[in-house]
Amino acid sequence: METRTLERVLKITKIGRESGAVRRVHVAPIMGEYNNAIHVYNVLVLLWAFRPQLWATLGPAALFHDAPERFTGDIPGQVIDNHPELASALRAMDEDICARFGIPDAHQLSPEHRDVLKALDRLELWLWCLEQYRMGNEQAEEIKLRIEAGWLKKPLPHDMQEFVECVRWVWARMPEDADEADKWIKDHFNPEEDDDFDAH
Repeated sequence: METRTLERVLKITKIGRESGAVRRVHVAPIMGEYNNAIHVYNVLVLLWAFRPQLWATLGPAALFHDAPERFTGDIPGQVIDNHPELASALRAMDEDICARFGIPDAHQLSPEHRDVLKALDRLELWLWCLEQYRMGNEQAEEIKLRIEAGWLKKPLPHDMQEFVECVRWVWARMPEDADEADKWIKDHFNPEEDDDFDAH
């Protein structure tokens, strides 16, 4: 293997694995583990669920969208939102890190695709908060409400909004048996009535 190729593999593997271990929501008490690896996996699941046609375009960027946090840490979103100069500095750092390690840079996506990735990113955190709250972590409700306040300013795509309203009150763990899980989804969400469920 060429040194150049080996260097590329090492850089991508190391930043991928080590950024995956970065803890999320570190300013609040949580139940269980929540790190970038868990978050990114679930963002990819949402991408496949909501926008499978964008998999080739958004998949790589989604996979590495938090990788620079290996060096910057997970800075709370509200801190970045309230300090534009910090957001600008972080973007420059993100771009430099992505270039150094040869990974996709989400900042280079088109505005439309960046909006989709941001929506999926926020939706994943919202679902995590919902699950935390269902398990008794009331601290997660504050984060969930902050996300929802952000959606009032910049609404989710229509299909994601419908999804949020559908699962808000009935989100729970499926039964362990696959047949029972399939029946549980049909009983709770009436998917046969959702022929008009789309992104418009």
